[in-house]
Amino acid sequence: MVSDTSSGRAALVEVTIAHELVHALQDQYVNLDSIQKQRDDNDRLTAAQSVMEGQATYEQMSSMLVVTWGCACPAVGTGCAR
Repeated sequence: MVSDTSSGRAALVEVTIAHELVHALQDQYVNLDSIQKQRDDNDRLTAAQSVMEGQATYEQMSSMLVVTWGCACPAVGTGCAR
């Protein structure tokens, strides 16, 4: 849950932008519209959408870790954990 502060809103905007920028980069390599318009093979469509959304969600979560922990790897002993 994001608190109703300007820093909370700024963090939410930052992770949303990270997610959407991944989709913009994906669209440079793969025509995302063609994937969305595909109707013949539902399994193939679902798999492609899952990969695209999974990549964007991974980067979104990574940016959330940077905001929370100050790095993308909060593992113990790496200097990132608080």
